[in-house]
Amino acid sequence: MQTNFTPGHREALLHLLEEVRLTEGEVSERLRQALDPLYWRELNPSLSIDGENSGPDVETTSIGSSERAKLEEDFAGKGYFQIDSLLSHATVEPLKAGIESVRAAGWPGVFSFVYDQFWTASRAPSLVNLLSRILGPGYKQSCHLWSHYVHPQQGAAGWPPHLDNYGRPDRVTVWFALSDATLDNGCLYLIPKDLTPPGIAEKFVKLDTVPLSDLRALLQGGRALPVRAGAVLGWGPEVIHWGAYAAEQTQPRISISQEFVAKSLTRREDEIPLFDTSGTLPRFEQRLYAVGKGILAYQRVETLLIRYLDLAEGLVAATTSGATRDSAR
Repeated sequence: MQTNFTPGHREALLHLLEEVRLTEGEVSERLRQALDPLYWRELNPSLSIDGENSGPDVETTSIGSSERAKLEEDFAGKGYFQIDSLLSHATVEPLKAGIESVRAAGWPGVFSFVYDQFWTASRAPSLVNLLSRILGPGYKQSCHLWSHYVHPQQGAAGWPPHLDNYGRPDRVTVWFALSDATLDNGCLYLIPKDLTPPGIAEKFVKLDTVPLSDLRALLQGGRALPVRAGAVLGWGPEVIHWGAYAAEQTQPRISISQEFVAKSLTRREDEIPLFDTSGTLPRFEQRLYAVGKGILAYQRVETLLIRYLDLAEGLVAATTSGATRDSAR
């Protein structure tokens, strides 16, 4: 969750958060719990960590060839695709409940990725077929993943406008709605790449100002993407996207995201280990490694995660050897 702070407020908040970082003893205890599979089984008995791929039951209905062709066309021209209904209710509800349970136990929601079900969602056969057409057969999953939770309060928001992996083609971010994402609880917005003025995406990270003509084009090109729970969105590296501000008295927006890369490209060090998208799911150590790396990478966006930085560092150190052993490279 991103909250709207002035620079002065942000500095004061960071000072306060430094004081509430987990103590050395708390980090040690949390690390012990995190590395214990039994702890996670007892926390969410309805979820598993056995490394089994649940197969086609995660889908509502299969995507036909004509619909898949339209999704491919959208991705090629606009830079994104939208599947309004993919994950079944029986898949979505345990995932949403799992995130709520993990958060209630005092963990960042991304720790939900210790469970099999958070990996099998992206292995729905229809999505695998689509990504195989976009990225090519044998595509891999990188260790970039996250759990998003936008609180139901005014001023809460998803991540601010940004791009994923700009200048690094053959990568797709896939976002899964675990609750309804509405105009009131901060649904995603994006600007299709064919409606983005030339040069804006390329320089977006460093831009301080934009010409008025480009600003008008960006505003008019923006697309709100309210979706129901079970929907899936995917976008490439040229698409500017963000989470809107939430209104008061609404429901939380809960979602997860993962990244996928073509088999043939040169990987960045931060994307390793890479995971196969068929057969056996990532090992327990690999999941925890990805969780720790995610906290370290995304704390710059989610300020409140500063509380868990020492835990994330300890988690990465404890799992690096097991996580990178025999990984798909």
